[in-house]
Amino acid sequence: MKKRILIIAFALVMALGLLAACGGDTNAPATQLAEDSSPATTDDSSAASTDDTPVATPQEVAILDVFIDHTWYPVDSFTGIIPDYFRENTNVDLNVTIATSDEQLGVMIAAGDTPDLVFTSQELNRLSHPNVSMSFTYLMENHGLDLSDASREAIDIARSLSADGDFYTLLMHFNTPSEWAQLGMGAPGQPATYFRIDLLESIGIDGFAISSVDELMDVLATVRDEFPDHVPFGLGGVHKFNGLENMMNLPISQWNESTGRWYYIATAPNYRSFVEMANRMYREGFVTAEAFANESEADSHQMAFNDQVVFYPWFLNYGDFVRLRAETASLHPHAEWGLLAPLGDGIMNTGRGWSGLFVSRNVSDPDAAARFLTWIHSTQGSRAGRWGREGIDFTMGADGVPIFSDEYITVRGEGRFDEVFNGWFYFGTTAIQELYGHVAGLDEETMAQISAHGRGVRALPEIGISQPTSASEEGIILATLAELRRTHEAAIIFSSDDAAFEAAFEEFMHALEVSGVQRLNDYMSNAVRETRETLGWD
Repeated sequence: MKKRILIIAFALVMALGLLAACGGDTNAPATQLAEDSSPATTDDSSAASTDDTPVATPQEVAILDVFIDHTWYPVDSFTGIIPDYFRENTNVDLNVTIATSDEQLGVMIAAGDTPDLVFTSQELNRLSHPNVSMSFTYLMENHGLDLSDASREAIDIARSLSADGDFYTLLMHFNTPSEWAQLGMGAPGQPATYFRIDLLESIGIDGFAISSVDELMDVLATVRDEFPDHVPFGLGGVHKFNGLENMMNLPISQWNESTGRWYYIATAPNYRSFVEMANRMYREGFVTAEAFANESEADSHQMAFNDQVVFYPWFLNYGDFVRLRAETASLHPHAEWGLLAPLGDGIMNTGRGWSGLFVSRNVSDPDAAARFLTWIHSTQGSRAGRWGREGIDFTMGADGVPIFSDEYITVRGEGRFDEVFNGWFYFGTTAIQELYGHVAGLDEETMAQISAHGRGVRALPEIGISQPTSASEEGIILATLAELRRTHEAAIIFSSDDAAFEAAFEEFMHALEVSGVQRLNDYMSNAVRETRETLGWD
């Protein structure tokens, strides 16, 4: 793998010719094409009879190179209880390489130099092409890939990524709307707000009783007056006002089901109310412009750990909750954090899935790749990706929620899950399976706080599917609008008076208009309708 990366510069010069030479609508691996240029059969019966490649025995463990296109990935070796269980069930071992830059995968694709497997949330359209990856249809017909446990919706989404109607991956972290409706506990990941239980109690306030945005504003005013050395509402490096967006029902106002209209977030019906509330928080001294300007997650977290804020926006994740509690308590033993109840009407989950595992045309052992894909996309394998070994690390409860072993719960609670279990090769795990891995078995108090955010989830994956590609005209408009929002929204929120607010707001609305926001709104409204019709989801 490292040797291939070293020759990227030369390979780029050859990229155009290489891709042209690989032309032809075939998914056969490049090594096979060198010997046999005939197209792969699509007849099921003949495909089954021509697969005479011997399946690896338990003594013949295949080794596949996998490129993980996430520079932040916390593990770089296929070791631990869960990888050992994968290896036992697939006879496949993985040689792991983690991306060192966001551009690395694009260079590899252009050079025709992708390794056996690629796990990514980027370049999904480029990878969903027979010149780059092997289609799952080909792998089913010729190498025994079995996707009988995969949902129709997941396959439909994968087909939407390609121009030829075939599919080359299945995106993990996807669940259907009906599955979200049956969520047994916990909540999907979303911006959330934590608060210092001990500080509020010291001034006679029960933070868990806050039930509206107006009540939160009243509490923040009291906090400002009672704790002059603390910032009432800290602003995280990434999340900033994202939690307030949900409280003000901004994201769910982007889609109007009755009219079939989609709105860019800054033109959604509730946007004005959101920025008005954020501006009020600034003008009344609840937040600071300095914290908003700070993009460092680490610096922002330290404000929470160091007893400098009373309310703190972060992400709804049990691991983050544990870290917030533990690191603050290590510095301030009497500090105690709680999770603010959801103050809005719910969240809109537009996720079509996150990352997918692709099989390169350069794959050294397509049979091994098919075995590995069969496992991760089976019910047993997708559960194992985060839960471990059924019967040892978990058993299934009657309600469909796993019951974890004492070891699992202890290791997870101690923050040693990655070290002992290593659940980061969850290439086929669903969002709900991962969620249960985080929260099943928690104490009732923590579970109740988290599960409150799981009510009122509107699952609309068709919106995620309909997003324009980055290279399209609408995709360029979307990127332009996002940049405008970054620059203009701060000027609105941190206006010192009504006149400055109105001027900044009108300037932003005008900038959106001349940059094509109505064209994007029309495009997305039509695209969502067409996606529903094409996939038969109406």
